[in-house]
Amino acid sequence: MTRTLSTLPARRIAATASPVLHKLQDPLHPRPMPSAPVYKSAGEIVGRRDLADEVVLKAVAERLQFEKRDAGQARVVLDAALAGKQIAVNFVRSLALPMPSAPLEMPVQPLLADQPPQNPKGRRRFAFLPWS
Repeated sequence: MTRTLSTLPARRIAATASPVLHKLQDPLHPRPMPSAPVYKSAGEIVGRRDLADEVVLKAVAERLQFEKRDAGQARVVLDAALAGKQIAVNFVRSLALPMPSAPLEMPVQPLLADQPPQNPKGRRRFAFLPWS
């Protein structure tokens, strides 16, 4: 099977594509690297702003101790995660953290009404239906 001229790419397309590829791979003009996000708190890393840094620090220390590593390095790991180091961020996101606990805010509802319901003596509460 021989290739015909119609199946080959057009020369002008190949000619215009080569400078574009050269610009993308130019070592003098590298692409800017995206900056790592800087987190304000440890709870922000895991998506739970209700957690204090001490709770996450304790969880990091427990995980390091479970993996038979130095638990004293927990502060270093947490600081690296807060600085945006991706390995430390992934480590903190994989921790077993305590369940969220928030107080329930509900209005106080009395169990018994202050006054009994008004029921005139002539009215019945229930409707009796005859059997047919």
